[in-house]
Amino acid sequence: PAGWEGGCDLCPPAGMPSKKSKKVSASAKQSDASAPASQGNVKDNEPEAPVGDVKADAADMEGLTSCAAGEGNDDSGSKDPATTSGSIMAGEEAKKEVGAEKAKEEAETAVKKTAEEDAKKKEGDEDLVQETWKLVERDLDRHGVKFFLRIFEIAPPALQLFSFKDEVPLEKSPGMQKHATGVMRTVGTAVAGLSDVKSLIPVLEALGGKHAQYGVQPEHFAVVGEALLWTLEQGLGELWTPPVKDAWTKTYQTVQQVMSPALVRAHAAPKPPPRKKAPAELVQETWRLVEKDLDAHGIKFFLKIFEIAPPALKLFSFKDEVPLEKSP
Repeated sequence: PAGWEGGCDLCPPAGMPSKKSKKVSASAKQSDASAPASQGNVKDNEPEAPVGDVKADAADMEGLTSCAAGEGNDDSGSKDPATTSGSIMAGEEAKKEVGAEKAKEEAETAVKKTAEEDAKKKEGDEDLVQETWKLVERDLDRHGVKFFLRIFEIAPPALQLFSFKDEVPLEKSPGMQKHATGVMRTVGTAVAGLSDVKSLIPVLEALGGKHAQYGVQPEHFAVVGEALLWTLEQGLGELWTPPVKDAWTKTYQTVQQVMSPALVRAHAAPKPPPRKKAPAELVQETWRLVEKDLDAHGIKFFLKIFEIAPPALKLFSFKDEVPLEKSP
């Protein structure tokens, strides 16, 4: 290479024969010494070309050719294998980056498309729930009674959580009818609020927390959900299609997901001390229990009067009717 004065076996400094050339020349001279002075087929007036020099020239040409081809030479113009390999790897990395970017774009497009489809389906579910509820709320009282009777059919112990548990027959209970209608109105509020879920959530959370004081447990939500879907199926008849069922199921699951944690938090919260009730409130509460059977309690009341003061019987028109406890 330029600027390098050392040379190599094949590429000596300018003006000097290569080492290989020297070795070949020496061998040729020894050969000339043992050869005849002249050959019969060579003219005397033509000088004979030394065999060794011809071979040396050939060797020198071979060496120059090898150098030109890059053999035995650290020519700065030749390609470094490491550099070539690095270029290939860089190209592969670039391809990977392009592929990853494309895959990312495709994934983002797919997510966006799915979100749009879910939003459309959600709007469709809301419409189905709200439209079918309009049909149910035409007779909330009747559907409410069916709803609660179904709850007690699925889970009989649940009846003990309600104040009307001793009212018979249950399907005629004024207490249950009033409570059932109120619950169905609450369902209607939730249905109407589906269009504004952010505003609905605080209402459902408060409702879930309130039920803790009634002894409601998280596992009761499954019973209520099953009873509600059954009631809707009975009320809608042929209109209870798979899409309608799916929409109502998802809606109730949303309600449960909000109310259940609130109920659990309320159960875990410290219980406030019992509130002292006013006398009037105590009287009213206990009277509601008595008036469930006014006839029986009325007879007991008068029999006790006549037991305490027998002459008092003479004051009444039925004084001669016997037996007195059977007197119309």
